[in-house]
Amino acid sequence: MPTDDDDANPTKEYEQWKIRELKRIKLEREEREEKKREKKEIERRRDLTQAQRDEENKRLGTDQTEKKPKSKYTFLEKYYHKGAYFQEKAKEDTNHIYNRDYNAPTEEDKWDKSALPKILQKRRGYFGKKGNSKYTHLVAEDTTNYNPAFKVPEDIANKILYKTAGYKGLQSLERPSRKKKKKKKKKKV
Repeated sequence: MPTDDDDANPTKEYEQWKIRELKRIKLEREEREEKKREKKEIERRRDLTQAQRDEENKRLGTDQTEKKPKSKYTFLEKYYHKGAYFQEKAKEDTNHIYNRDYNAPTEEDKWDKSALPKILQKRRGYFGKKGNSKYTHLVAEDTTNYNPAFKVPEDIANKILYKTAGYKGLQSLERPSRKKKKKKKKKKV
């Protein structure tokens, strides 16, 4: 339970506050100095030539040359994602399971499926299984619908079109400020 006694020991509380304040000031100064160091490093890197920058990247190990080249996929090969978790274990141990090539084809993916008829070109032997569709992608299909029952009537289509921005005065060539205003006649009594 917190105490509500403000007059317990003011000198001790002042000393504790003083220490906290000095730590905060020190931390802020260190953050400012770190930002200055980062800016100096950025300016130094900008002044380097491209060849010098590439050499420094290789020395530090931050360049793209150390990455393994990705293998090409075979026709209809299934893609596996390596994942993002526990990847630091792969960096520590070179024989770790996370270091294997996930893009390598499995036994079923190794043979050429492009020689098969189009209906048999399925991944992993899924031909004839429940829920399998004969359509693989919409690119290969003609989805134009010429059925007149689903066509929007022309009067409704025109009504929607006339409500769109910029279409209202398309047929009129007059300047909007020059339009004639109708004057009301006043009746005399």
